[in-house]
Amino acid sequence: MFLGIVISIVLVLVTIGIHFEFLRRMPAIAERINVRPRLRILIVMVGAFVAHTLEIYFFALGYWLLDSIYPPQLFDGVFDGEFMDYVYFSAASYTSLGVGDIWPLGPVRIISGSEALTGLIMIAWTASFTYLMMGRYWHQR
Repeated sequence: MFLGIVISIVLVLVTIGIHFEFLRRMPAIAERINVRPRLRILIVMVGAFVAHTLEIYFFALGYWLLDSIYPPQLFDGVFDGEFMDYVYFSAASYTSLGVGDIWPLGPVRIISGSEALTGLIMIAWTASFTYLMMGRYWHQR
């Protein structure tokens, strides 16, 4: 279980770093692109989607690495061990969807719980950031 906690902490910290850099750089990127102000909001949204997708893939990579080095199988259910299975499970955890056709075992339970909380926080952070960007660009001509 200790390994799950350590990996969880690393994954959460890297995810926060990815998201922070996205939020820090997005206003400058949106300003440099020569489009109408309202279209800059779409650029921010595409950037947010890319950031969340990277974060989901990063957690999937963590699951895959842990599953590769840990002796017993760490997932059960409709799970073939393909990398996209890890991505699917990560997306379900990150978005707090929790479909239930794949379930974690052992130390992965700690990581998936941390991913759900992290995803919730990152999605809320993106929503508040998008709100600020809309306030900046929505009424400009």
